Order: sequence, then C-alpha cells, then structure tokens
Amino acid sequence: MNLEFNEDQRLLFETVDAAVGRGYQAGGRAEATDSELGWNADVWNTLAELGLMGLAVSGEHGGVGAGPVELYATLEALGKHAAAEPLLDGVVLPSWLITALGTEEQAKQLLPALAEGSTTIALAHAEPGRPWGAAPAVTAAAAADGSVALSGVKAPVRQADQAGSFLVTALDGNTTGVYLVAADAPGVQRTEGRGADWSHAAQLEFSGTPATLLGASGTDATDALGTVFARARVAVLGEAVGLMETGLGKTVEYLKNRKQFGVPLSTFQALVHRAADLYARVELARSMALWATATVEAYDNGADVDLAAAADDAFVFVGEAATEAAEEIVQLHGGIGMTYEAEVAHHAARLIAITESFGGLTAARRRAVAAETALSAPSALLDNAV
Repeated sequence: MNLEFNEDQRLLFETVDAAVGRGYQAGGRAEATDSELGWNADVWNTLAELGLMGLAVSGEHGGVGAGPVELYATLEALGKHAAAEPLLDGVVLPSWLITALGTEEQAKQLLPALAEGSTTIALAHAEPGRPWGAAPAVTAAAAADGSVALSGVKAPVRQADQAGSFLVTALDGNTTGVYLVAADAPGVQRTEGRGADWSHAAQLEFSGTPATLLGASGTDATDALGTVFARARVAVLGEAVGLMETGLGKTVEYLKNRKQFGVPLSTFQALVHRAADLYARVELARSMALWATATVEAYDNGADVDLAAAADDAFVFVGEAATEAAEEIVQLHGGIGMTYEAEVAHHAARLIAITESFGGLTAARRRAVAAETALSAPSALLDNAV
C-alpha cells in the first residue's frame, strides 16, 4: 500500500500550506479565535477561492468531488498552522450528511452554497450527559403541513454562532432523523461558549422550533450517521498530524535556543531522547492516519472493508499519540507552554480537543477493544477458519 502523496496531492498540500501560512503568522490562532468570527476571514476566503469548500461536493452541485486523500492533505496543511477555519465541521461534514440523506431538491438547494463558502452549517448532535453514540433525546413532532417541531438541548455545537443553519439529530418515535433548522428560526436559544481549544462553541435549546427533515419521511438516519462520523474520525487525523509535526518542530527549535545553566537545553540527553521518541510517535501516527485514509478511499471504491473498525483503530492510535504530543510539547517548553500567547499552547489545546471529537477517544477505544474481543472469541476463530 502506497502511503505517500502523489504529485497532485503534494501540490495541493503545498498550496494550502502557503495560503494558510500567510494568514497565520505568530499569534494567528489566538487572534482568530478571539475575534467575533472565530476564524480568519481572509484565510476562509482564500480557501473558498481555491475551491476547497467543495472538496466533498460533487461537480453537479458546484464542488470538485475530491477523494479522502485530498481532504487529508488539506486538513494536514490547516493543522500545520493550527488554523481555526471550520472546514471539516462547518462544510465537509454537513456536505456528507446532505449527500447521504437529503433529497435531490435539498442537495440542489444546500450544497452549492457550501461549495462556494458563502455559508456554514453546524451539526447539532451531542447532548449534555449523553454519549455521542446514543440515540438523540430530542423529540420531533410531525405537523399537519409535513414539517416538524423540535424540542431539546444540544451541546456543544461547534461554530454555531456563525452558522446559517443547523443539522439537528432528533428522535421521532423510534426513528432517528436529521433535521434542517434555520439559525434564526423561532424557538432557538443559543448560549455562547468556548471549546477546550478556545474555538467558538454553543449550547442550543429548541422549543417548538420549526424544522425540515433531511431526506424522505420514515428513513432512519442511524447507519448514515455512523458512516459519516467514521469518515470524520479519519479526516480529523490529518489535522492532528499537522498539529503534531509543527508542535514537535517548535519544541526542537526551543530546545536548541533556550539556555539553562549557560548551555542550550538540547545538550541535555534526557530532553533530546524525549524529543526523539516524540518524533517516532508522530511518524507512526502519520502512517496510521494515511492507512485509515486509504481505507476510506477503498471503501468509496466498493471494497469490502470495515470502515467503522478502521476509523476506531486509527483514531485510538493517533489520538493517543496526540495526547502524548500535547503533553510533551507543553512540558518541554516549561511554564510558557501553558500561556494563551504561546503558539504551542494552541497546538496542544487543539490536539486535546481532537481526541474528544466525534465521540471521543475513550468511546473509540472501547469499541475497538470490543471488536477485537469478539474477533478473538472461539466462535469467531472457528468461523474464520471455516
């Protein structure tokens, strides 16, 4: 299996790297997340001009229909600069859901705007006190005109303050559906907050809020949501690799320049060994992330692969590496690594936030262990032997 970019994918990475780097100089993420928008408007517009908002949108709806490797390359370049633009959460993830569940009319209505970068759609799925994989507790009551009214609470909802609309998972009887809600719809109350990485997040309360079901009535969205979330867990690993690589580079540079007892920190073998171990960990994480991305590509091409299992395995491996990297780059920088002004603090914070995304590292580890246990059970071994 080739785990390297081809020439076009390498060029894409370098193009995004250069474009994002111009907008994220020293202190760029702190400035972006502290702004009213929550990200860098110039970088966002540049990404839109490059056509990157349409990575997950087909050509018939104004996108480019790129594959998972192109998405990986783009997100790794964003992660390299700890960029705050919600490309995955606000554009790619809703594009996947609309494509998987929406009617042709809904796709024509929603996807072109996402592909051109003129709007974002926030996914409202997580609920306070409930695991990510549980059926939503929000209820949807059908109205006479075919619309529905939502009631319930969703939190956290990333970048909800700038979204033009929300995709809300809700339970109608025993059927899980995804509903489109306008951000300014009546009955929506938004409470602003911040995530662990200082990005904008909110709690959304719905009280008789009018909404539109995504797709045909009676269709259960559980399987589609599972597939989309598995894809998202793989996609976000590209960002994690970019974050780790830059965090490691800045740490090595700091060890070379920072002096203690009159000599650079890089003269202390214990610190050099820690940096070397981290380098090996990052390279292994990169290989695992690329393997998972290749698995998604194989899945898209019709191969018989277990996408959910591959996503969990990779998310656990890279997530553990991300946790270690976050801890090491902060500790090796000392006290300055804990400050809001330090770039490495933002890299570390975003890495930790990634480990809690799309259900989190703990839940993925439990699923991976359960799958491995089931596979190694006597009956499973017998079935495989037969």
